[in-house]
Amino acid sequence: MPHIKPNTDPRRKCLWIADFTPAATPDNPKPTRTRPGFMTKHEAEMEIALRGDGATIPLRAEMTLATVVAWYLLFERNDRRVAPKTVEQYEAVLARLLVPGLAEKPFSQVLPGDLDLVLAPRRGTELSPKTKDEYARIVGRMVAAAMKCGFANVNISGAFVRQNAVHRHPSARRIPGETDFRAVRDAASPQALVAFLLLTTMFIGPDAISRMCWQDVDFEKGTVFLPIGSGNGSEPRPGRLRQLPPELETALMRLRARSFVGCLSDPLIVSPEGKALVPGDVAHLVHGAQVRAGLVAAARRTDGSGKVQGMPRGRFSIAEFVEAAMRDRASTVTSLLILADAVNRSSTESLQRFSRHLKVLSRKAAPAATLGLMA
Repeated sequence: MPHIKPNTDPRRKCLWIADFTPAATPDNPKPTRTRPGFMTKHEAEMEIALRGDGATIPLRAEMTLATVVAWYLLFERNDRRVAPKTVEQYEAVLARLLVPGLAEKPFSQVLPGDLDLVLAPRRGTELSPKTKDEYARIVGRMVAAAMKCGFANVNISGAFVRQNAVHRHPSARRIPGETDFRAVRDAASPQALVAFLLLTTMFIGPDAISRMCWQDVDFEKGTVFLPIGSGNGSEPRPGRLRQLPPELETALMRLRARSFVGCLSDPLIVSPEGKALVPGDVAHLVHGAQVRAGLVAAARRTDGSGKVQGMPRGRFSIAEFVEAAMRDRASTVTSLLILADAVNRSSTESLQRFSRHLKVLSRKAAPAATLGLMA
C-alpha cells in the first residue's frame, strides 16, 4: 500500500520516504513502484499529490492544509490554465490560513471556524464586505477542488461562503441591443467601423487594435492575425490567427481602398493626423460613431451656470458593447471552454458570468427506432 513514513535506513540521507506508484503518462505508460526520499514531510506529500496514481487517493485525506494549498495553486496554474497574476492573488489570500498549528493540521480535520482566519483584520483594519466576499469565494473554490480530487469528503466552506456573500444587484446600466449595434455600424466612418468590429467580433482590446498593421490581414486566405502582448524585436509577435468574418472583411477592404498604404507595416487604422492610433483613440472613434447615430449619453459635464461643456459622449462604453457581444456569442456555444477560445481568452476564469447564457443541448428522449438500433 502507498505510504509516507520516516526514513529508518541510515544509508539514505533523507528524513521521509514516499512509497507509491506514479500515475501513467504518455512518456511512462507502465510506471513501477518508486521510493524517493525527501527532507520534509511536506515535500513527500506534494510528490504523491502531484504524481500518485489512483491507489494513493486515501493518502490525500491525511495530507496537511499547507500541502493542499500548495497543490491547489499548481492545479489552478497548470490544469485550469488560470492567469499567473490571478494565481498570485489566490496565494496571497490562502496564505492567511497558513499559521502555526493550522498549516500542519490534516486538511480533513480543518474546521469551518478555522476559515475565519482569512477574514481577520490586518494592522487593525477591517476588510470591506466586498473583499470578504471575494476572499470567501476563493476559499470555497479551493475546498471544492480539494473535495473533487479526494483531499476531503465534507464541504467545510459552504456556510462560510454564504455568510460572507454580498448580494449583487443587477446592473442598472442598459446593455446595447441589436438595434444599437446596427445604428453604430451604419453611422461609423471606415476607421471607426473596423475598430468597432474588431472589438465586438474578434474580441481584442484597444491596445491590440492600435498595434495592428496591414501585414496582419491576408485577404487571399481570408485570415487576420490578432496580436497579443507586445513581444520584442527578436521574436515573432505573439498572437492568434483567425478567420475573417464577412462583415469585417468587407469593412477592411473599404478601409484599404480609402487609405494610402505605402507598405504592409503601415498601421491598420490611423488618426486624422495620419499617425498610428493610441488605445484612447479607439474609444473616441466608437463614441463619435454613436453620436452620429444619435446614441448620445443623457448625462453631460456642465459648469456652475448649467452650460454644457466638452464633446458629447456616446450612450454606451466599449466595455458594454463587448459585454453584449460576448453574451450573444455565449448563446451559440455549449461550454465556457469553447467560449474562451471564441473570444480570445486564455482561461474561463473571467467568463463565469456568461455560463447562464450558454446554449442548452436538447435532452429529448431518443425515438423508439433509435433505441432499437442501440440495443
